[in-house]
Amino acid sequence: MLRRSAAPSGWGGARVFAAGTDGTLSMWKPADLRSSPSRLETAGRDRHLRAITALVVDGSDGLHVLLGHDDGSVAVVDARLNVVIKTVAGTGRVTSLAFSGSRMQMVRGIKSGGLEWWDINLDLAVAQLQGHSDAVTGLEAHWDSERLASASRDGTHVR
Repeated sequence: MLRRSAAPSGWGGARVFAAGTDGTLSMWKPADLRSSPSRLETAGRDRHLRAITALVVDGSDGLHVLLGHDDGSVAVVDARLNVVIKTVAGTGRVTSLAFSGSRMQMVRGIKSGGLEWWDINLDLAVAQLQGHSDAVTGLEAHWDSERLASASRDGTHVR
């Protein structure tokens, strides 16, 4: 899966991010796509349990990347330092993510159709939502108005 960040000031511009089933996050500058990427290994020893199944780049500044995994966990990556700064535990395969870096909040969509709203700093589930009967395939959050739109493999969408 591929994502492109905004062009945050102060750390050299936009980035292109790629993640996959081997648990590795790769980052490139668009001008340097032919060069070797920076890589971050997130899988560790449990590689078979840590396939990256969802990826989101913070839309406000591009400084954080969230990686959802098969085992339900979500890694918060500092894109400037190329390090995992926090891991949020969970259950159920993560199938989609929405993230607010300024608020350090995320919404995690899971394979069962559930949604979990998290405060990352507090490591606390703020709300657990149901609205789908199959995997959540898309999320869009409007953090200021606390609105969330989701889509699912079951063909439904919820606002």
